[in-house]
Amino acid sequence: MLSELADTLPDTVGEAADTGEISAVIDAFLRTLPPFEAWVFMRRYFYADSVSAIAEQSGMSYRKITSMLYRMRKKLRARLEREGVVL
Repeated sequence: MLSELADTLPDTVGEAADTGEISAVIDAFLRTLPPFEAWVFMRRYFYADSVSAIAEQSGMSYRKITSMLYRMRKKLRARLEREGVVL
């Protein structure tokens, strides 16, 4: 799960920005997502649910969930870069 975020988040928080700044950007990013996408993101990256479990709970296919997560990671990376977080 963390390897999925490796290209999105800084290698070490101390080098990029303080934890509070990154948290604030992620929080703002989540508020821009439709509720279902925010739920998927939270289930995967905050609650560490497997993609299979998320797919089963949502009634969507595994492939659809993985695609959705990929697109959200790309959007988050762009948002972090826009906010000046060095990746």
